[in-house]
Amino acid sequence: MTICRKEKTENAGSKPDCIICRKISRTNTTPAAAERKKKMKIAIGCDPNAQKEKEQMIAYLTKKGYGEVTDFGSEDPIYAHTAIAVAEAVASGQFDRGVLLCGTGLGVSIAANKVRGAYAAVVSDVYSAQRARLSNDANILCMGAFTTGAKVRELLADAFFTNEFVPGCSSQPKVDAYHEYDMNREGKA
Repeated sequence: MTICRKEKTENAGSKPDCIICRKISRTNTTPAAAERKKKMKIAIGCDPNAQKEKEQMIAYLTKKGYGEVTDFGSEDPIYAHTAIAVAEAVASGQFDRGVLLCGTGLGVSIAANKVRGAYAAVVSDVYSAQRARLSNDANILCMGAFTTGAKVRELLADAFFTNEFVPGCSSQPKVDAYHEYDMNREGKA
């Protein structure tokens, strides 16, 4: 018998809504979360160096049924323009999630994070991709075309799109702190 630390009641293990006591699985895919992901609107963009990888990712996300994918382009050699366009679309709520690619993922991540409400995480391993969602509530996945292979990028996308941030979890105060800073800073960028 498990005692819920939040409500101090017995049988908490059978309560799916107990966000403090339940163990968050590495693939947090409840039926409701899976259904929500299928309806996701995903913005994707890249620099010219990652065009092929972006096309592969669009095909993969579509095949997996994560949602409707909209291509924000890849022709602009100034990757910041595409990254900012994707970040603004996600931050405004027009899109639920974003995916950005460049040589390393670093440049597009830096550019996207200049947009208020955009939380872009550059990842190169599955654990970081999971934690980007579970612990940090990231809304944009950034990856490197030169630093990760196609199969690794697919695993990273799976980890990112099959996990959800759990409001009230132990990471909530940390996320609240940077959201508050982000929303109260001066200027647009």
